[in-house]
Amino acid sequence: MRNLWAMAFLLLGACGGGSDATGVLSTPLAGADGGTVMVGTPCVLANEADRLFDGFAFQEVEVETVPVQTSGAAVCLGYHFQGLTACPYGQSVDGGTPRGKGCETTTGKPVTGAVPPQCVNRPAATTVTWSCRCANVNGQTDDGPAYCNCPMSTTCAQVVSSVGPSESQLAGAYCVPTSAVATAGTCTAQCDPTSHPCP
Repeated sequence: MRNLWAMAFLLLGACGGGSDATGVLSTPLAGADGGTVMVGTPCVLANEADRLFDGFAFQEVEVETVPVQTSGAAVCLGYHFQGLTACPYGQSVDGGTPRGKGCETTTGKPVTGAVPPQCVNRPAATTVTWSCRCANVNGQTDDGPAYCNCPMSTTCAQVVSSVGPSESQLAGAYCVPTSAVATAGTCTAQCDPTSHPCP
């Protein structure tokens, strides 16, 4: 069972699996590609399977978890992403969208409630990606836990602040696509099929 802990700007956790120096991580949660995921490639957070979940907020960071946490293992990271990954234009409270079809869960059920459009400069493909813990909150990797190496096109960025001893294996830096780090503080415009088309 996967979990997501939420706070403004901070959601804690990780997925199980082993890592090597190439940034290719083995995790039982990947499944579809034989248990191997590549850091920096798109993933989908488990909340998107819930029809009552109306999207992520731009101000937040989400790190998906499983009950057993291993430092340096694969995680699905939502890094200041807004909305739902498969619904770039969002929907109104009654399910209407600029494209006619409402937002759906990962299992094809209609989402209930208003969903915000994605940010044009922060598409899901670069802000909801496989990641791993690459350093502690002090930017160090010599304190005992395992850390991963970030592959090219990703940056080891401080993502999760320390909020207590029980989260010490979760807090710190994670590999994030470099383009997502560069625009982390901005949402230049929301996706709109006429004025700001999004994929």
